[in-house]
Amino acid sequence: MQINYLGWDNESIQLRKCYEVARKHDKPIVVMEPVKGGTLAQVPEKAEKLFKGYHPDMSVPSWAIMMVLSGMSDLPLSRQENDPLRILI
Repeated sequence: MQINYLGWDNESIQLRKCYEVARKHDKPIVVMEPVKGGTLAQVPEKAEKLFKGYHPDMSVPSWAIMMVLSGMSDLPLSRQENDPLRILI
């Protein structure tokens, strides 16, 4: 399943409901543009401390993401977006 924030509450796409069904059946989620607006990158401080305490080199969004589909149009932007994922390789 691919998730893009624009379809989350869209009546014809119903991504929220699709997401809930996928999680119920333990299916993987692929997030497009994960830090759009900082939604996944900015968690409460207490949560960030837990993540960083376990593995300080990993970014906060990397804990929830299996794959990133980049919408970047040039190489420097793509490198910037994917730089935090290097630790996962």
